[in-house]
Amino acid sequence: MRHWLIALSAVALFVACGEDSTEEEHEHEHEHEEAVPEQYANLTNPLEGNADAITAGQTIFAQQCVSCHGDDAKGGGPAGASLDPPPADLTADEEEFTDGFLYWHIADGAEGMPAYASTLSEEQIWQAISYLRSLMI
Repeated sequence: MRHWLIALSAVALFVACGEDSTEEEHEHEHEHEEAVPEQYANLTNPLEGNADAITAGQTIFAQQCVSCHGDDAKGGGPAGASLDPPPADLTADEEEFTDGFLYWHIADGAEGMPAYASTLSEEQIWQAISYLRSLMI
């Protein structure tokens, strides 16, 4: 009887460990791995609510982000299909998506995402964040 219990426990453990994780579990995996670095933690968007910044940010998003994050910014762009973790849904108004968090990931990149600090100016990063904020529900 004891051998059956051990064997059954081993099988249960094997099955539990071998289960495929769901897409939801990976959806924002790269966002949660590290705390926002101190240099970004308290940043706030100086262009918040600025209509011109939102329009400029939409253009930047179309040029730099659509291929992975998709036209709707939900993470379904063609270049993002093979990424693991997949691109984040940037329309989700998630608590960790602070201005500093978004700036950090755009400037320094993240797992599967390139850094844009050498491509975009600070103002352009804030414009992109302004556009993303306009999409968040």
